[in-house]
Amino acid sequence: EIAEQERQERERREAEEYAAAQQDRREKINMAEEALKAQHEELQEERRQRVADVALVQRRRNEERESDRFFHPTHLPDVRNEADLNSYIYELQVPDSANMVQDAVKQADEMLHICQELSIYRLHERGE
Repeated sequence: EIAEQERQERERREAEEYAAAQQDRREKINMAEEALKAQHEELQEERRQRVADVALVQRRRNEERESDRFFHPTHLPDVRNEADLNSYIYELQVPDSANMVQDAVKQADEMLHICQELSIYRLHERGE
């Protein structure tokens, strides 16, 4: 009977130790979950801030581009306006023979500038 009581006492202690270990594991898991949630919230806030910062930078770039177009107008078309582009291309003239090379180079430079502006505009429209 003493052996039986010792066995029962040992089993009770083992069960208590097991329950305490399980409780400790649950607490550690809960603490880890809370830490992960806090970290996730911090990362989400950082991401929101970065998105807002990128939007602000893009808005400022657009304002600068618009300001530059306003204060430094050219005869070149606005690449955002398809009708302006079509009119400009339609009105391109074949250079006369006296200044053919110079005029051709000038037109090529203008077209290159227009293509670059159009590329920037398209990237902006896609949000890149």
